[in-house]
Formats: sequence, structure tokens, C-alpha cells
Amino acid sequence: MAHQETIDSTERIEALIRTIRDAEQELQSLTGGQLDAVVSGTGEAYLLHEAQDRLVQSREAERAISLTQRAILDALPAHLALVDAEGVVRVVNAAWKAFGEANQSQDPGHGVGTSYLAVSRDAAGLGAESAAEVASGLEAVLRGEIASFALEYPCDSPTERRWFRVMITPVRDERIRGAVVMHLDVTEKRASETALQASEQALRESRTLQLLAERMGRIGGWRIELPRYTVTWSDQVCAIHGVPAGTTPTTSQALQMYDPAQHDMIREVFTECAEYGVPFDIEVQVIDGNEHRWARAIGQAQRNDMGEIVALEGALQDISEQKRLEQQFLRAQRMESVGTLAGGIAHDLNNVLTPILMSTEMLRMTDTDDERLELVDGIEQAAKRGADMVRQVLTFARGTEGKRVHVQLPALIHEVQKIARETFPRNIVIRTEISGNIPPVLGDSTQLHQVFVNLCVNARDAMPLGGTITIRVSEVLLDAQYAGMSTEVIPGSYVLAEIADTGLGMSPRVLERIFEPFFTTKEQGKGTGLGLSTSVAIVKSHGGFMRASSEQDVGSWFRVYLPAAAVTDMQLDERRVSTVPRGNGELILVVDDEAAVRGITQHTLETFGYQVLTASDGAEGVAVFAAHRDNIKLVLTDMMMPVMDGGALIEVIQRMDASARIIAASGIPDHGNAIRVPQSRVREFLPKPYTAETLLSTVRLVLDS
Repeated sequence: MAHQETIDSTERIEALIRTIRDAEQELQSLTGGQLDAVVSGTGEAYLLHEAQDRLVQSREAERAISLTQRAILDALPAHLALVDAEGVVRVVNAAWKAFGEANQSQDPGHGVGTSYLAVSRDAAGLGAESAAEVASGLEAVLRGEIASFALEYPCDSPTERRWFRVMITPVRDERIRGAVVMHLDVTEKRASETALQASEQALRESRTLQLLAERMGRIGGWRIELPRYTVTWSDQVCAIHGVPAGTTPTTSQALQMYDPAQHDMIREVFTECAEYGVPFDIEVQVIDGNEHRWARAIGQAQRNDMGEIVALEGALQDISEQKRLEQQFLRAQRMESVGTLAGGIAHDLNNVLTPILMSTEMLRMTDTDDERLELVDGIEQAAKRGADMVRQVLTFARGTEGKRVHVQLPALIHEVQKIARETFPRNIVIRTEISGNIPPVLGDSTQLHQVFVNLCVNARDAMPLGGTITIRVSEVLLDAQYAGMSTEVIPGSYVLAEIADTGLGMSPRVLERIFEPFFTTKEQGKGTGLGLSTSVAIVKSHGGFMRASSEQDVGSWFRVYLPAAAVTDMQLDERRVSTVPRGNGELILVVDDEAAVRGITQHTLETFGYQVLTASDGAEGVAVFAAHRDNIKLVLTDMMMPVMDGGALIEVIQRMDASARIIAASGIPDHGNAIRVPQSRVREFLPKPYTAETLLSTVRLVLDS
């Protein structure tokens, strides 16, 4: 209904303008032609009277029509004027008149009969830039160049600034006869929009500050009034200390919230600041129950007009995350150093173990006394155990991959149980439960050994007063339904090893994070936080997965699932009875800086039909090879040697004789990858320590290739 009334009002306004315009045009035509004739005595007087009558009738019609139209125009809150095709104001409404009176307009007609275009241009000349735009907009509407025009502009008074929106629309029938110019006060609307924009901007800034605060860590202010040492903490400072907002502790109560080892340092810096005005910037450790947080405390003295210290003020920032990242970085650097050190130690230890293993094999081949052979077996087992320990160190420190073989998990678990019983406190009982015939798993026995040792050590640490560790091994079948609940599970047969303890247990919050690298609940220096994360990585690399559950004051359970190996793929670990391959008098050059390794290698090769030349480093090896290059059939060289290492020796020999057969050996498994490149002519790689059988088989393989 309101929309229809607006349409009717517009039509009436247009009809009004047409009536006024037609009457004025007819009057002007009479005055210009026939009226002149009357005045000169040549026209007829009745024509003038007729024109006057028509003008009177037109004005009466205008008055009759305007009774309704005027009521509509005056009811509109906007300042509204009707202009003709030349931009002259013909009609204004009550709001237009009221605005002029409020602004002390001296025009009794309120602009009626005045050119709106001229007034706008005059205002533009006085510096009102928006008036020039309005004039241009009105002209464009009257010429039919644009359908309408709108503009928001400011209107300043001595006391305030208000905003208006001018809207100009044409009045037309078959042609444009004028326009409606409407000014609407939009000050409140604009103020609302400005307030909304300011609110949105404040919200964005608040979110930005919140995000910044989260990234920087929680930070808050504190103040201590002197001389009574009255403490005031902001809500953020209370949160850092783990106390309710609004807490106002005494200085002694506040001190107890920090690490006791830092109490003397905290007292000293606060005393110096309170007595001498010395500012401070320190890191403190906040103790909140079982949780420790690191915080940065900054403080300075506040003085009165007399220069006396009346208060201490400062800020406290939670830097726990920053400290955690720093510790991770330092641990990573330490692990890198350990890895480098482990590589060097492994090389030296393997050089020690190699002659032991080769000697025991030689003794077994040449001795028939059962008592002496039993001693040889003991020496061999000890040397092999030492070699396994070296590989375990390399696996942990450098991530070295071991050889994947079929592993009988019950045997490995019994070995772990034996180690635990010998090393754990006597108040910890260790039990094993093996059910049925357990299939083997395909994996690296050293890495799996590390997994179960880590889990048993964690169980031991969870029982400071003693308890029971139970290790269960069984075969389970995981179907498609179980696998559908986890993306890391493939349906099939698994060997399940469960390690359970009766220790302190873990809270759900701790349980969620136990597999994170560097996360630990142990005291500083008693744990790296890498045990469980390393174990999970090893289990996943074997195609398995791990699950954990715990209940506080009851205990924890860790379940390791490893894919069972197919029976058809089993490689039974039985002592082979075979003939060790022998040589046919071939000349072999052995290059190694370890005299024991050179000696036992030379003895083994000569015992089985080879001739041997030796050298103690790469430079000597080059000289020997150059002197006997036509007769040497194979070169066996260590990779790590002084003066000239194995890599340089291999390169020189290849240049001297591109067809030379070379076997590389090293106590660091990574060297095996280094020499297996397309440019290298190295035929095989022997990881130290190696047995006599492995040496002889490899030498024969390369010579016969």
C-alpha cells in the first residue's frame, strides 16, 4: 500500500509540473505575439482576456491539485524540491522550508523561482566541492545522460557536522520536463556505519592482539607497593601461576610458587631493585602442582617526585613453549653429536670384534677338543653380542637400518627379560607369558630389542617402590572390521607383545602426548623424551602399530602389534653344514690400518689357499698395487684409514686398472651406501665385524664374477 501511494504521489507531482508548464508557455506565446498586436492597436483585446482567463484557470487547477499533492510533499521527511527542465526550482516541501529557516535563510520564497544550478555553482565557487558534483549530476539527469544521480556530502555548521544524501531523478512523459531533487539527512545512519566499522576494526585488532599474545606466550603486569610490599597481579599473571584471577599473595607466598633453587636469586634481584632501583630481566621456573612453567620476569623501580622508590612494576611472560623448543633444539644437536661419536666408536669397536670373530671360526675349523670348542663358542657369542650392541647404538643415534630377517619374538623377549632381571631393582618382578606356537616376524632383531628394552625401562621408572612387569606374547587375527577403525592397520595375522606394569599410571592428559618427540614427565636429566617416539617409529617401519592405555594408581599397558611372517617365507636359523670355498693361489691385497684385522684376514685367506699382500694405509696400498698390478686379482680395503682413506685408494686403483676387482669393508654401515654408486667399480661391501665364512664366500664370489 505504501509503495502504491508513493507511485500515485509521483504521478500527481508530474501532472502538476505539466499543468504549470503548459500554462506558462501559452501565456508567453500570447504575450510575445498577439499581446504586442493589441498594445499597438492592431490586435484584438479579447485575445488578452482569453489568455488571462486560461492562466487564472491554470492556477486554480494548480491550487486544486496541490491540496493532495502538497500534503504528500509536506509529509515527506526529506528536503524535496521540484525543478523544471532548466533547473529552476518550482515547488519545495515543508522540510525544505524548515531546513532553510533553521539555517537562517533570508529567502522568503525558500528558493522557489531560483535556478538550483546557479546556486550550486555559486556554492562550488566558495569551496563546496560536493556542490559542483551535484550541479553536474543535475545537468546530466536533465539531458537524459544518466538515469539518476546520488551523492553523500557533509554540511558543516559552527557546532557540528551533518551528512546528507542528495538524490536526483527525472520527471518525464514523452520527454524530460524536470527533476525531483531530494536531500535526506543521513547523519545518524552514517554515525551508525562508522561505529560499526570501528567496532569491526576493534574486533579485528582484538583478535590480532589475541593471536599475537598467544604466539608470544601469555603476558601480564604486576606491581609491588612499598614499603609494605603489597602485591598486585593481573589476571594473566595469576593464570601463569595457576591461581584464580584476582589473587593478591604476599611476597613470601609468591616466592613459594617458584623453584626453590631460584629463591636466593629472586630475593637478590628484587632487593636490589627496591633499594637501589636496579632493573632486572630474569627467567624463573613457576611450580604449579606437578606442572612446571618457565616465565620471563621484567621489573623496574617507580619513584615519586622526591626521587624515592615507592613501587616496583613489571611484566611476566610465559615462555614455556619457547624453552621447550630450545630444549628440543639442544637435544637434537646433542643427538647429532652422539651420532657422530657413535660412528667413530662403532668403527673402532668393529675393528676390535672382527679379528675375534674370525679367530673363533678358525679355531673351530682346526680344533676338535670339545672343551676348547665350548670356550670358543662363548667367545664367539660374546663378540656377536658386542657387534649387536654396536648396531643398536648406531640405530638409535643415526637411524641406521639393519638387515631384516625372521625373528622369533619369544626368544627375543626372553633375552630382554634376562637383561631386565640382571639390571632392574630386586623389588621389581618380571614375568613372561608365551601362548602357543608364535609365528616369526620379519624385522631387525636389534631394533626390536631396543623397542622392548625401552618399554621395560619405562615400566621400571613408573614403579619407584617396586611392582610387577608382565610381558605377554600371543598371535592375534585382526579382521577387516578392526582394520576399518584405523588407517594404519591392515587385516591379517599379527604377533602381539604386551608389556604391563603395576605402577603409578598416567592421566589422560599425559597419555595423549606420550608418543610426542621430546615429551617426558621425568625430571631434568633423567629422560630425553625420545624412548617412546623412537619405539613407535621402529614399530611402524616394521609394518606394525602400537597402542597404549593407563589408569592412575593402577598401571599402564603397551601393546605392540607386528605382522606375522608367512610360514612359506621362513628362513630357519640352523647351522649350515657346507664346504667353505677355497682359493686357487690368487694374489689378494689387504689394506687396513688395524694390525689385528690385517693379521687375521691374511691368516684366514692363506689358510684357504690364497696368497696375500698387506698394506697399513691407502698410500702404502697404492705403492704395493703399482708394484704387483699384473698379479693382484683382488683388493680388500678398509674405508677409514689415516694418510689416504679407502675412497681415495679405490679412485687411484681404478685409474691405474679399470678392471680391478675391489671389496670395501668398514665398521660404519653408511659406507656401504657411499660406495654403491654408478661410478664405483667396487663389487661388494663387507660390514665389520665379519666372519671368516662371510669373508671367504665374498672373496670367492667376486673372483668368480
